[in-house]
Amino acid sequence: MTAAIAGGVAASYIYELANSKGDDLAVITGGLLAIGTFVFVILFPWLRTLHHKTSWRTPWLAWLVCLAGSVLITALLWPAGDLDHSMIFIRVDWIAILSFGLVAVVLSRRCLVDKLE
Repeated sequence: MTAAIAGGVAASYIYELANSKGDDLAVITGGLLAIGTFVFVILFPWLRTLHHKTSWRTPWLAWLVCLAGSVLITALLWPAGDLDHSMIFIRVDWIAILSFGLVAVVLSRRCLVDKLE
């Protein structure tokens, strides 16, 4: 959680260079979800291998759980007003979430390949 919060704040700072443009919530939420997805998809299979044999599907399941949470948060925070302005943030956030999640799935499968069944 700490890594996700730090990622969200870092994304907001990098995007706005400490000059708030009013898009803080969208940028922080996207960074939080992307970094949180990466960390969860890496840690969940690793923690599972400590106690049980883990199948190759475990990282994919972790990623799907994160995607479900991201869909829910996107639906709850869907902008009611100007979609032209907000749609770029939604697209970039989803590209980051999908990219970070896929990289985490590949890394977790590569790093845990000898432990996975």
